[in-house]
Amino acid sequence: IRKIAKEGRPYHMVLMDIQMPVLDGYKLRNYCERFVIVLTASAIEGDQKKCLASGINDYLAKPVRLALLKENLETIC
Repeated sequence: IRKIAKEGRPYHMVLMDIQMPVLDGYKLRNYCERFVIVLTASAIEGDQKKCLASGINDYLAKPVRLALLKENLETIC
């Protein structure tokens, strides 16, 4: 993501799983100034609040419903 940004190829948003081995959604928020939507398979009570409090823009539980993803994307377009 940093490489693409440095090359002058901006992106509008990042859609990724909250739990990734090298760079998870929480760490990404420290490096990325763009709109971040995270996905999770473990929608545990309190997770959404934790994500939003960390600066992540939105949180979606998997499986993602297309209508909900579309609604989220429309807020940033």
